[in-house]
Amino acid sequence: MLTKIVIYSLGVLIILQSIGIRITPLLTALGVGGVSIGLALQTPLANLISGVSIVMSGKVQPGNYISLASGESGYVVDVELKYTVLKEITDNLLVIPNSKIISGSFKNFSLPDKVFVLPVTLDVAYDSDLETVEKVTLEVANNLLKEKTVEDKSLEESEEENIIKPSILYNNFDYFSINLTIYLKIYEQEFFEHLEVKHQFLKELHKRYKAEGIEIPFPIKTAYPPSQRMDNSHSI
Repeated sequence: MLTKIVIYSLGVLIILQSIGIRITPLLTALGVGGVSIGLALQTPLANLISGVSIVMSGKVQPGNYISLASGESGYVVDVELKYTVLKEITDNLLVIPNSKIISGSFKNFSLPDKVFVLPVTLDVAYDSDLETVEKVTLEVANNLLKEKTVEDKSLEESEEENIIKPSILYNNFDYFSINLTIYLKIYEQEFFEHLEVKHQFLKELHKRYKAEGIEIPFPIKTAYPPSQRMDNSHSI
């Protein structure tokens, strides 16, 4: 079809030239028009090509929760050829051109599976028994994740084994406390389920820490009033 159009166009140009009509201005006009059309279609074509790439790669699928480097995030509702529709936590729909997704980086929290590792950072006092802190913290985490597993009847046994494996690492000696991180492995049906797990975990952990006498310190800084600093400088 394209070959026929080219042949017919050349034939028309030859006929026009043979009857004395100058075709140079016509060719110039066609060239400028082609460039203008190309510039006008640049963005739609970029979105179209990006949409085909997204669909073919399978990296973004309806139901996935994604977060773009530019800040937008939400559940994928639909992937069209020109744009992708996200549903935010506020139930608003966000329409994003596909070229923006392809040209930047994004994180898909639903692939390759829905196992989410939730890090929770805490501080304990320096006079705490670290063995006791580790034991109590892991007990609370294990009990909470076991309850969540029982509630979710759809999980297979292999997935249950993956869930009930929290771990704890001490990070550093801070200026007022010892810093640690608890890693909770959660198999979530919805992305925001991890917020509820963290909410329940902190409540239960605070209760157990109080019962065990484990102190969660708050930052303390020694303040020197101006007069005291001046006195100290004179004494030196």
